[in-house]
Amino acid sequence: MEITWLGTASILIKSNDTVLLFDPFFSSFRNDGVSFPMEILPQVQAIFITHPHFDHFCNMNSVLKSSAASVYVCKKGILIAEQHGLDG
Repeated sequence: MEITWLGTASILIKSNDTVLLFDPFFSSFRNDGVSFPMEILPQVQAIFITHPHFDHFCNMNSVLKSSAASVYVCKKGILIAEQHGLDG
């Protein structure tokens, strides 16, 4: 198993053929200019948003264009996403 910290709360976990992403972040919410490594998205099977802070799913429509991953988030996160016009 390989665990990679991607910055802020974002973690990538690889185990054999399984790749899981937790709490992706987006550079528009960071002051240090670090951007999310979008090139990893095609290999990710599932994205977990563990807490409904908007920086973890604000660009989810773009993420889903680069990945076929399922996205898991709590009910409050779904409501926040809908309020901001993100896909359900």
